[in-house]
Amino acid sequence: MTLENRTGINLSATKIKFVEFVFRNNEYILEYLDEAYFNDEIDLVTDKETKILSNLQAAFNEIAVKTNIAGKTLFISLPAECFYIQRLPYDNTLLEQDLLTQFRWEFSLLYPHESVDDYAITFYEIAENIFSRNRHALLVALNRKFLRIAKSFAQKNNFELHTVDYAHFSCDSALLLNYPAVSDGAYITLLVDSGALSFELLMNGKPVYARTRKLKNTAELHTAINVELEYLSENNIPIAQISSAFIYADRLSPSFLSSLEEHTRLKIFPVNPFKRFTIHSKLSSVKILKDYFYAFAPAAGACYRLF
Repeated sequence: MTLENRTGINLSATKIKFVEFVFRNNEYILEYLDEAYFNDEIDLVTDKETKILSNLQAAFNEIAVKTNIAGKTLFISLPAECFYIQRLPYDNTLLEQDLLTQFRWEFSLLYPHESVDDYAITFYEIAENIFSRNRHALLVALNRKFLRIAKSFAQKNNFELHTVDYAHFSCDSALLLNYPAVSDGAYITLLVDSGALSFELLMNGKPVYARTRKLKNTAELHTAINVELEYLSENNIPIAQISSAFIYADRLSPSFLSSLEEHTRLKIFPVNPFKRFTIHSKLSSVKILKDYFYAFAPAAGACYRLF
């Protein structure tokens, strides 16, 4: 494992969140964190690369003038709307390249309006579990447009681009690193961002089910979560055995969490992505860290992918 300094950035429609970890005295230290709003709200899916890059660079410049960035290895996380994610049957007798060929073909059938050549496609094996007695895989497809944006941004700012990740997977990395007990048992994780709900079921630390739903308003969130819980229940997942869920979001209020717990009958916890890390003393009085630590889970978790 290389112990380089690491910078994590998470993009949404309105802003970026930034974290920096420095390896010092045989440990990783949270050196800096911040957020900055875009000049104009962006649509990551439909806006041109030049507009997204321009807003990203301007927001980053606001942060860069406040600190001397030491972490030159860059990890980026992107929200759900940038990805297509599907759960598909998985034939573990096939070689990896043959599997990718098969999944590319299935992608073209699932999304005939898209060109498969425009997408970088990978997959994650889901072993047999109580949710399914057959092997499945999570297919994850990212438009190459976002890889071009990430590479251009990294080059312009003298970063070495390491990973472009799905924000919910980044959040799960933050959860597992800071709450190791979650590596056993079944847990639900929720990501609420950019007018969408990303819902996952983790078993022994691995996602075995993932679904994203667009939301017209916050009121639809309760219904969307309950629909997913009912689906799990109908597919042999004993919801009564899932006593808690973990949530990632930009801003949470006590009343919002209470309402969510009342409607879902789950105990819901915001994730502290820095729970096991030393925090630099200069951040001890930073309000955004004290009040909204959970909002940085996507940016921080992207940096944890190889910790």
